[in-house]
Amino acid sequence: MKTWRYVYLFLAACILLAPAVAMLLTREVAWRREDYAVAASLLAAAWLTLEASTRIVPDGSVWRAAAIAIGLTFLAIWAILAVGL
Repeated sequence: MKTWRYVYLFLAACILLAPAVAMLLTREVAWRREDYAVAASLLAAAWLTLEASTRIVPDGSVWRAAAIAIGLTFLAIWAILAVGL
């Protein structure tokens, strides 16, 4: 397993743990099981897309551009879901 996969798994775990820690500290954050399921599926979709791009795109610089596009798409969807549009 390549090193970036471990980094992605660590970041995904941190993203999923952040709301849990925030719920312990404040009442303003109130995630339910559905919120965690949506976040986990969104992270899994981003991961699968990154995995597919590593297999399809042989060039490193093109892959980096694809990874940035995937990351920005992930953040845009996350922001849209956060405000409830």
